[in-house]
Amino acid sequence: MSSCEIKISSAIRLHQAGQYEKAEAIYRDVLVAEPDNFDALHLLGVLASQVGRPDEALELLGRAVQKHKAQPTALISLGNTLTSLGRYDEAVKNYRHALDIEPNCAGTHYNLGNVLHFLDRNDEAVACYRKALNIKPDYTDVYNHLGNVFRKLGRLLEAEENFRRALELNPNAPGVHNNLGNILMDLGRLDEAESSFRRALELRPDYYDAHSNLLLLQTYSVHHDGDSHLELARSYGCMVGRRAAEKFTSWTCEQPPERLRVGLVSGDLNNHPVGYFLENVLAQLNTSRIELLAYATQRTCDDLTARIMPSFTEWRQLQGLDDRAAAHLIHGDGVHILIDLAGHTAHNRLPVFAWKPAPIQVCWLGYGSTTGVAEIDYILGNPYSTPTKDAHRFTETIWQMPETSLCFSLPNVNLEVAPLPALSNGFVTFGCFNNLAKLNDEVVGVWARILKAVPNSRLFLKNKQLGESAVCRSVIERFAARGVSGERLLLEGRSPRAEYLKAYSRVDIVLDPFPFPGGTTTVEGLWMGVPFITRQGNRLISHQGEMIAHNCELLSGWIAKDDDEYVAKVLNFSSDMEYLKGLRAILRRHLLLSPLFNASRFALNLDAALWEMWERFET
Repeated sequence: MSSCEIKISSAIRLHQAGQYEKAEAIYRDVLVAEPDNFDALHLLGVLASQVGRPDEALELLGRAVQKHKAQPTALISLGNTLTSLGRYDEAVKNYRHALDIEPNCAGTHYNLGNVLHFLDRNDEAVACYRKALNIKPDYTDVYNHLGNVFRKLGRLLEAEENFRRALELNPNAPGVHNNLGNILMDLGRLDEAESSFRRALELRPDYYDAHSNLLLLQTYSVHHDGDSHLELARSYGCMVGRRAAEKFTSWTCEQPPERLRVGLVSGDLNNHPVGYFLENVLAQLNTSRIELLAYATQRTCDDLTARIMPSFTEWRQLQGLDDRAAAHLIHGDGVHILIDLAGHTAHNRLPVFAWKPAPIQVCWLGYGSTTGVAEIDYILGNPYSTPTKDAHRFTETIWQMPETSLCFSLPNVNLEVAPLPALSNGFVTFGCFNNLAKLNDEVVGVWARILKAVPNSRLFLKNKQLGESAVCRSVIERFAARGVSGERLLLEGRSPRAEYLKAYSRVDIVLDPFPFPGGTTTVEGLWMGVPFITRQGNRLISHQGEMIAHNCELLSGWIAKDDDEYVAKVLNFSSDMEYLKGLRAILRRHLLLSPLFNASRFALNLDAALWEMWERFET
């Protein structure tokens, strides 16, 4: 063995032990003696990528590929680095080149599948994963990622099957338990989902995503009260707070500012409920007083993204950056106020907020409860969703916006309100287009009572999960167990937005689920002229229906205090066709004049709130 080979062997041991500086010194020493040494170029490139020096990594790995064209490992590492930078098309080329050299490498097929998944080329991703499994049938990670692709494609039962196969191979994989929990939550099997999330946390107590998912699940369930939820949220906040080793205590933002630099952290700056509530507000903000910076946590872009991009002076990608790097990027941008738009939903970066990269940090819009993160100062609320008596349920200070903390953007489609369908059908159609996870057993029980009490009535359910026949059968069985036959149910999967909105023309009354009522779906239904019945709640998210009904004053009498009143109000309203016909004719016009659509008024209120927060901080 040559002296360089001995040095490389020693450096690899140090590298694997996390002693990066010592390993790097040896790699560089080898390159002095042998500038084209493959192992030194390749492994130093991998190390540079690991420690956050991607440009250097690309240069070193590129040299390794150029000098050693028959070696696939550098191509794979180069693909991995490009993937971490979001340069997916380039990563695909490198993985395919590596497969040209070594076609039977299961790991390369797996990596290629992952990138194709990121690019939404999901059928190609599935094909790559299948090839990896043909080579290595017990490849646990492949089953896990196949499950993720099938979830994205709406093939939920296939996703569940793959996650369970992964757990057969490795029962102690926390990531797989977490992903299985997500599928079970999608399917409305909340108790099973909770068990999966808790198992993930037993295996990995500092698993941020599983902790967030457990908190999100509790917002869907009637079995968790605000106190236990707050305790779980606080434990999450303590965990991410401990991991933020060097919190910022001073900031570089301009003082006093001519404009407030306001950063928005979100993975949903696209055709998503968050995007629908943001678009018109952003367009109405006074740019002489507020400067917006976007911190996107995923790279999904679409037509809505293109429309809102001009509202931001900077558009930063946090995907690929660890929490420390993301916090330092935000701090370096001199942000005065940093706003989280995700809470404990998908693609959140709440751990970044624990570093306190901005002097004022706020939670708004994307999540209906406390984050538990002590470093987030405020949560935007309103008199209906966050009454002062509930202040003790939040780690954040409630900042009350007048009337509403949500303002919807006019749908970008041209649809007229249709006539009341009951007049031509001869029966009443109730509807709910919410996520299936919201249809807990208590909700199904109340709705079954309504269907049995209103002769010949139908229930129209439409959501992404119902595109799968087996999921539809499960829903039919749940209602059948409560005495409602499948003929009374109309079940549909997802559809393009214009078609989805048009589906409200087939609904007479929307039934709001509980304790997690509709938000986007409710406002969209109102815009299509369809009133909704909602139930009073006892926490932020469960008050959302009340807030919408109070702001659309015609529906203030459509709020029920309990299950019995919910049923009674539905029976009363559904028996009066003339009232429903008249309400449908005026509902959109009334809604568009309400605070729920008055973007210019909301933008003024938001501007005032942000500046007052800053003034309090300065004093």
